[in-house]
Formats: sequence, C-alpha cells, structure tokens
Amino acid sequence: MQKFLHEHQRIPIYQIKPQKQILYEPAPEQKPQLIKNDIDQEIPIIIDYGSGITKAGWGTSQRPDLSIQTLLSKSKDAKTSITSVLVQNKLKDVDLFKGNYRSPYERNVVQQFSLMENLNDFIFSEIGVIEERVDHPLIITEPFANPDYSRQNLLEQYFECYEVPSVFIGVDTLFATYNQLGQEKYQTETCLVLSLGHNTCHIIPIINGQVQYEFIKRVNVGVSSGFELFYKQTIIKNQHQKHYLDYQTLQSIFQNYCECAVNYSDQLKYLKYGQQGFENKSYFNKIERENNQIFDFNTLQEPIYIDFPLQQKIVDEVEIQRRKEIRLKQAERLREAMHKKREEKRKNHEKELQDLEQLELKFKEDPASTKGKDDNFGMNDEDWNVYINIQKDYESDEENQELKLNEIEIELRELDPNFDEKIKIGEKNPYSLNMQESFIQLSVDKFRGNEVIFQPGIVGVDQSGISDTIIYIVKKFDQNIQNQLLQNILLTGGGSNMRGIIQRFQADLISNFKVNQVINIRQMEQSVFGPWYGMKYMYYKNLDNIQQNFITKQEYFEKGNNSLFKANQFSNIVIPY
Repeated sequence: MQKFLHEHQRIPIYQIKPQKQILYEPAPEQKPQLIKNDIDQEIPIIIDYGSGITKAGWGTSQRPDLSIQTLLSKSKDAKTSITSVLVQNKLKDVDLFKGNYRSPYERNVVQQFSLMENLNDFIFSEIGVIEERVDHPLIITEPFANPDYSRQNLLEQYFECYEVPSVFIGVDTLFATYNQLGQEKYQTETCLVLSLGHNTCHIIPIINGQVQYEFIKRVNVGVSSGFELFYKQTIIKNQHQKHYLDYQTLQSIFQNYCECAVNYSDQLKYLKYGQQGFENKSYFNKIERENNQIFDFNTLQEPIYIDFPLQQKIVDEVEIQRRKEIRLKQAERLREAMHKKREEKRKNHEKELQDLEQLELKFKEDPASTKGKDDNFGMNDEDWNVYINIQKDYESDEENQELKLNEIEIELRELDPNFDEKIKIGEKNPYSLNMQESFIQLSVDKFRGNEVIFQPGIVGVDQSGISDTIIYIVKKFDQNIQNQLLQNILLTGGGSNMRGIIQRFQADLISNFKVNQVINIRQMEQSVFGPWYGMKYMYYKNLDNIQQNFITKQEYFEKGNNSLFKANQFSNIVIPY
C-alpha cells in the first residue's frame, strides 16, 4: 500500500484561478424581447425561488431567462442620500462573509419581505415587464412546511404591489420530481427523493404517487454550511495567499474540486500517513534546548527582591555618619576620575589638530604627492589580452565539465537500461504548475466541507446526518415498501452535484440494510433547474383544468390572505386551526 502513497496524491495542489461554476449561471447581459401585458395571451411568469439561486423566466422561454444568486446589498449615495438596492449580478467581488450582503431567506423560509420586494422588482425588470403592474399569472415555488405567515405576506405583496391576476404555488422538490418522471409516472411512482438544498436538506418518501407528508424530514444544514466551513478554514490556513482567495475563487474551487469521502474516518487515517515522523521528538530536541536556554537567560535577568526584617532596617547615628563619609569619599574619587578623563580627551583633541595642520602644510608644499601614480594600462593593445585569456580559460573549464557529464551518462546507460525513463520522470512536474503561480494545498478540507450534511455536528448543529435520517425514515415502512424506496432514490438540488455523493450514500445505506439489498441512486437530469422546467411542463400539460388551482386577485380581495390556500398535487398541506 505504501507505494501508492505519493505526496502529490495525498495532498493535492490546486492552482488559484477563476474556475467554471457548475451551479450558477449569470443573468444575460441583454434583456429578452419586451412583452407588453396582455392577459388574453395567458403567458405565465415562472419563478423558482431558492435560498441559493433564483430562476425566473417566461412560460414561452426554452430555458430560464434569469438565474442569479439570491443576494442583495443596500448602498446609500453620499451626495443624494438615496438608498439603492443591488442584486448579485450587479455587484462586483461579492463576498457573503465580509460585505453587507443579505438574503431574504433565513434557512429556507422567507423572512425579509422588504428584500423580497426588491428581488421581485429586479426580476420583473430583467425579464422585460415594462408596465408598472404585472398582468400575467405567476407560478412560484415554496419549501416544504412553509409557514402560513410567509405565504400570506407574499400573496399580499403580489396582489397589492404588483396587481398580479393569479398565483399558483407549489413545492420546488415536487416540481423537480414531476419534470424527471413525467406526468404519468409522477402519479404512480414509488420513490425516495433527496433534496440537497442551499441551506437545508429534505427527505421525501413518495408511495404510489402520494407524498407521505408525515414522514418528511428536514436536516438543517446544506451546501452553504459546508462552503462556509471550507471558506473560513482555507483563509486561516493560507494567510500568505489571502489576497488571491476571494469569495468567487473559493466558491468555484469548492464546487469543482471538493468531494464526498466514501468513508470519512478512513480518509482521515489515510491523510495522516503524510504526517508520519512528526511524532518523533528527536527532531525537535535542538529547538527545545534553545528555547530552554532562552527561558533560563530571561529568568536570570529578572530582578530579585529581598525583604529584610524590620530590625535590620533600623540603624543608629554612628552608622548613618559612617555611610555619609563613605558616600563623600566615593564622590571625591568620581570627580577626580572625571577630571582625568576630560584632560585626556583634551590632549587627544589637540594632538589631532596638530596632525591635521602638519598634513595641510605637506599638501601645500607638494600637491603632486596626493595624486596616485598612473600605470598607463590600456595604452598598448596587448594589455587587453589578459581578459581574452581569462575568457578562454573559463570556456575550456565548461567544455571539460560537459565532457565529464557525457562520459558519466554513457556509463549510466550501460549499467541501467531504464536510465532515460528515470530522467523523464524526474523532469516531469506532477502538479503541472510553476513556482510563480499561486496555489493552495487541500488535504482534510477537500472532504470536510461536504461531510457537514452527513455529520452536522461539525458545524455545531445537534441533529442526525442525512444518511441516518434516511435509514430512520425507510425503516418506518414494511419490507416491500423499503425495497421499492431503496431501488428508486432520486437526488435533486445543488448539493446533488457533489463529487462522490452517490457512492457515499450507497456505502452508508448498504451497511444498514440486509445482505443483497438492491440500492439504486440516480441524480435528476436537471438537478438545479428542474423545478423551473417542471413548472413550465405542468402548466402547459394541464392547461384545461389548472386554472382552478390558481389563487386569484378577486379571491384575495373577497376573503383576505388568511384563508387563501388551494391544495394541489404539488403543494404543501395546511391543517386548519
């Protein structure tokens, strides 16, 4: 096993440069063709709200017209005192952990409705709505178990601020499942959907097309929790590269290079092999001795205070007179020594002046004596031959060294037939980097960030990981349903793009179920944009009977927002109280 433990394999080195972001796509620089409000056209505006990414576009678009991170920043103009709100794609050098950037979400529930209004203003402006009001139906998403007050405030905002004619609300994960399975399978399929979101993860069992709401569980960590841990630890460990490690660069490194360990504890042991030898104290004996010497020296320099008893401090008049005489004698000796020193200094000064005067007289008598003699070097051409001879000697030495090296290489080739291959291996750089480029090393950090969803305790969340929660949910059903759920596990959300996530789930689940249990895990084709495509597909597939599931503006003004909820096959369930 040791022969595989090369250092460049154990601790990979990555170049610090902008990478392709696999989760996010910037908004188009040019707006789509402006569409005037025309309620007869019934063109819906589809918005997939996410705590990480918000996707929006027209129902007639082939793909989302807008895809942005759900981040906003408020800035105040110093001259006009006007406060403006900027969204992610209008910001430069976004750093979520440093700047004044906020999200309308807390976890995955909308809490900041003023920021949500600013986000909606930006969305409608970017997709091309040119009227003050929005005369097109909306199809939007919400998370599982979304509180009533969040839904009610959003409906109030749509109907009061934008005068939207109608709104259809569904759960993003169910729309993504609908897009993956299709309409027929969605109504009959038995599967286990794992939604790995930005701030939270959900486990949703679906049996015969019916969502089992009472068995849905949420894990309060997500992709952002792991990235925040990765970001902070990488900055701390690479302070010398801090000015290169901005938010976007580390985000792309996290998405492109970090992965899930199949067995996290074994991976930590494997990475420990690179630290072998550091436990040997003999390497540090010299440093320890030097530190002890410095400590002893500093200890000796500290003053020592001795507290004499009170009877020793009391002296009589004779002792006081004796000490006074001693001080007077010492003062007299000091005065004599100072006088002697001043006298010596004065004599030395006079001697220096005399020497300078004699030197000046000498210069005046013979000015030519101060000039150096000219050796007339260079007057004859033969004088310059000395440099030519030196150069010839230097070149001859180099030629002799090359001849010796060639002779040694010939002997090595005769003794070792693989000598040429070893030279090529020695010249090859395993990292494909040169020392002028900036780079970082990732060891444990490559796996620790993604491990957060499996062990939330790493970031201080007192909750079971997603694998343990899956096992807990599946074992609630009988054996037949267990087999069907384990054979059809679907991954969706931005976290499903983690490298090695499927192998990790398989390893965790196989060890907790019976022998020869078939476990089939697959990622949805549209893991990030699946809800948006599912909403579009659902609308046009059920165009004849879907209108009854829309919440209309007329119903809002008649009933208010407290009792406005229409259940459908994609919605949450609301228990009246």
